[in-house]
Amino acid sequence: MTRELYFKLCQYFEVYGKYYKREHMNFIMQNIGGFVASQTGPDIVMQVMSALNLLRPDKDFYLAVLGLIKHIFDLKSDILEIGGGYYPALAKKIDEEQTRLQGGSITTYDPRLAVASLGHIKLHKEEFDKQSLNPYDLVVSVMPCDITSLIIERCNRYKKPFLIVLCNCPPYPVPNFQASKKIAKEWHEFLLFQAKSTLDEGAKLEIMDSLGEYTESPVLIKTYRNR
Repeated sequence: MTRELYFKLCQYFEVYGKYYKREHMNFIMQNIGGFVASQTGPDIVMQVMSALNLLRPDKDFYLAVLGLIKHIFDLKSDILEIGGGYYPALAKKIDEEQTRLQGGSITTYDPRLAVASLGHIKLHKEEFDKQSLNPYDLVVSVMPCDITSLIIERCNRYKKPFLIVLCNCPPYPVPNFQASKKIAKEWHEFLLFQAKSTLDEGAKLEIMDSLGEYTESPVLIKTYRNR
């Protein structure tokens, strides 16, 4: 890690460090140099890289997700992000684009949120569970881990389109690294089965194998033919 990067990281954690789990903060401090060099990494690290402007535009995972959302959906709509993480980097990109377009809103839920305010984002430092989906036109989520199944269930029950970048960690222990890819594939297959088997009338579901060079994680996308 360079001195400049170390200084930036110290400044970041001086503001937000009290909200991070100690093991998460240590992981970021110890490994961010390699992730900056490769311009990729776990969401928890890439959020910090995004906050510190360490992601190049051509490698920016969140810009890639934003581009996909813009390609499929109307960004000038009321969007809900579930599982924004410590620093809601995707919501920030959406907010910036909505400000440019002069329309739409973005709301983020996550009990881990470290930021008290960020642009025009409506921040809720709490779990998303039984809250109403009625105010929203679209649900998005990036690697929401154990709440992925809940997001799919709620969106299908209440007829809401979604875009979810799946994570590779199922909500149960993985015995070893060698088994992780196999178990991740089974987890993705279960989520796809759930999404298909509970799909509401008029909806269309598709899955992207990955976001190309940005991540190998699949993306689940639900749209409506007549909307």
